[in-house]
Amino acid sequence: MLETLEEHPDKLKCMYLMGENPVISDPDSKNVEKGMDNCEFLVVQDIFETETSKYADVVLPGACYAEEDGTQTNAERRVQRFRKAADAPGESKLDWEIMKMIAEKMGYGQYFQWQTTEDVFNEMRGITPQYSGITYAKLEGDGIQWPCPTEDHPGTPILHIEKFAGMPDGKAKLEAIEHRAPAEVIDAEYPVWLTTGATIWHWPSGSMTRRCEQLDRDAPTAWLEINPADAAKYNIKDNEKVILYSRRGEVAVNARVTPNIKEGVFFMPFHFIEARANLVTNTAYDPVSRTPEFKVCAVNVKKMEA
Repeated sequence: MLETLEEHPDKLKCMYLMGENPVISDPDSKNVEKGMDNCEFLVVQDIFETETSKYADVVLPGACYAEEDGTQTNAERRVQRFRKAADAPGESKLDWEIMKMIAEKMGYGQYFQWQTTEDVFNEMRGITPQYSGITYAKLEGDGIQWPCPTEDHPGTPILHIEKFAGMPDGKAKLEAIEHRAPAEVIDAEYPVWLTTGATIWHWPSGSMTRRCEQLDRDAPTAWLEINPADAAKYNIKDNEKVILYSRRGEVAVNARVTPNIKEGVFFMPFHFIEARANLVTNTAYDPVSRTPEFKVCAVNVKKMEA
């Protein structure tokens, strides 16, 4: 649906966003805003007001992770329980409770028979073979690593040992592919590569982390990392405000001259509404993963006029 928003902003009629802030986090932000303006009915379900919720026709107040029981799976496949630490404020409800209430209003309540968060988890493990043997009781302590196919299975701390799990002959299959250039490459008009990313202080759109006084003090706004050789070429001084621009838009941001970025490449974090990196990024996306090319686009930079 977000691809429709970006590629055909005039065609999207209705959208339901849950915990997503595309006005900040999606590429080519001006086009995203155009899509939001044209969307006939927008529902946003979130824990805070965001830049996206300002476009919403309906805002549904969800509860955050610390206000509910549940499970989480980390990068080593470990499923762990977390427990409610505080009550959700005001009229906030758990995400699954909101989904169930809407389903009931729409006449599909028979498909949402959950009464507890554990019921939701049990439905998930009933349709996901890797989770089949994981129960709340087994998650006491350090948790269980999937795959765990049966309730008497201990889980799988190491996925591949003597052979590659899931492969009929136990062998990995490697396939060479031809290099494909990014959708947009540098040229005389836009001669520098821009790569964007997260910082250690903030999470993508900053809707939670920028509300933390300590984190916002450590990283209060964006910056553009420039190699000293590029800074000399453009006559840019450290901490000087510059205009970064691409074929899609421009953004004013303070330069950070540092040898930590290679010559011919700029880096900019994407968390900040007042200096949105995604005003210049490209909507082109990988045909397999459907992930936008956040990490590469062609840009240029100029000094701000007095």
